[in-house]
Amino acid sequence: MGPEISNCHYEQGLLGLAFDEDFADSRKILLSYVENGDCDGPNESDLILASAIIGDDGKLVLTSVEALMTIEQPHRNHNGGHILHIGDNQFLWGIGDGGGSSDPGGNGQDAQTRLGTILLFSFIDGTISPVIDDPIGDPYVLHHGLRNPWRFDVDDQDRLWIADVGQNCWEEVNLVANGESANFGWSEREGMHRFHDNGYTNEDGTCDLDEDEPPVPEDITDPIAVYPHQGGNCSITGGFWMDWGPEDLRGGYLYGDFCTGSIWVLKEENGSWNEVYIGSSGGMIVGFGKGLEGELLAFHWTGEIVHIE
Repeated sequence: MGPEISNCHYEQGLLGLAFDEDFADSRKILLSYVENGDCDGPNESDLILASAIIGDDGKLVLTSVEALMTIEQPHRNHNGGHILHIGDNQFLWGIGDGGGSSDPGGNGQDAQTRLGTILLFSFIDGTISPVIDDPIGDPYVLHHGLRNPWRFDVDDQDRLWIADVGQNCWEEVNLVANGESANFGWSEREGMHRFHDNGYTNEDGTCDLDEDEPPVPEDITDPIAVYPHQGGNCSITGGFWMDWGPEDLRGGYLYGDFCTGSIWVLKEENGSWNEVYIGSSGGMIVGFGKGLEGELLAFHWTGEIVHIE
């Protein structure tokens, strides 16, 4: 028998998959999933990183699934789970802050915990190992200060783009040189602004700009772009670096919103970042992908796959 995988919520079930660098010979893959749990109540099911084997028939061999790392989840939301292969047998794994409102466990600013982070590890001969030379805390933690790094990607300049889900006010896009550790501020900051204990970026419980907020602390990296919770926007759940696909999207970071299906591309022009609205996919975006014939796809929570031209 293989693992029981939850399907209660869009942050539960199978969340990520990546191929072993030597897949052609090993037939091994990495899986990220949330264990099965009751759909009612807190459902504090763990987030699992596991290896598995793909058989000669192209199907996953359920009896081959082997758990490699377990992340205890204090709440049902903010599981993250995206896996990205970055070469040299190394992988990134995104982990949410553990859920609940306003980071109740203070995980975002604690580099000793794996919650609210992106982990870096090697996967060789079915074994994972830390590879960071001088870790800032836990030996696997490359980045911390993240709320729910739902999708991330590496561009042609070896920079890591991170779409991190906000809480009440701001959705954000972060950028950092691949391999360089960073603290992205949560829950001291949301977007480019101070985050208050009441769950908003202003003491009066609004998302208005706080004119009296202090400057960004030196050890925190602010996002390069944000968008507010206006017009129905609620959660940045897609992110994909475009060095292919439609010509007007190439050379930019593509991302979308879960609630509205809105899609933007972010490009650097004359030293500044410019966000261009592309349109709406018409549904709840949970990610983007590249089709078998090189077409750009948007994946919806409800199961539809939309071809974007």
